[in-house]
Amino acid sequence: MLFTVSKITGHAGTRLGWALVKDRDVARKMVYFVDRSTIGVSKDSQLRATKILGVVSDAYELPPPVGAAPRLFDFARRRMAERWRALRATVAASGAFSLQEGTSGYCNFTKQTVTACPAFKWLRCEKEGVEDCAVFLAGHKIVARGGAQFGGDARWSGSTCWTGTKCSTYLCSVSPL
Repeated sequence: MLFTVSKITGHAGTRLGWALVKDRDVARKMVYFVDRSTIGVSKDSQLRATKILGVVSDAYELPPPVGAAPRLFDFARRRMAERWRALRATVAASGAFSLQEGTSGYCNFTKQTVTACPAFKWLRCEKEGVEDCAVFLAGHKIVARGGAQFGGDARWSGSTCWTGTKCSTYLCSVSPL
C-alpha cells in the first residue's frame, strides 16, 4: 500500500510518501530506488510531515467533542460515500453502464464494517455494439483508461474523478450517454 502526506491531508508542498510492504526483498529494492531517484527527502518535509501526521493521529485519541468539525478520515469517508452514491444513481439511471461491485470489510482503524469507496472506479459499457469503453468515452470527451491496458476486458474502463468539479462534470457527462 502506498501513501503520501500531500494526498491525504491536502498539503501539496509536503512531498513525503511511505509504503507498507510485506516482502522484505521488495522493500529493500524500493528503498534503493527511492534513495537513488530522489536524493532523499528534505528535513523540512520530514518535520512538516511528522507534525501533520501527529495532528491527524491525535484527533483520533479521544472521541470528538459534540459539534466539532469532522476528523480528517471521517470527513473523507463521508465525502467519498456521497460521491459513490451519486455515481451509482447516475450510472443506474443511464442504463448504458454498470460499475464494479461494491465490497465491504472490517476496518481495523475505525473498528467498524465499512463499504469501500475507492478513488478509482471501473465502469463497464453496456451499450450494444460498443467493444471499447475507453474509446467510446473519449468520443464524448471523457478521459478513461481502457480495461485492456490492465489485462482485462476492453468493455471496462477505469478512471478517477473525485475532486468536486471534476466529479460533477463527469456525472453530467455520463448521464445523457
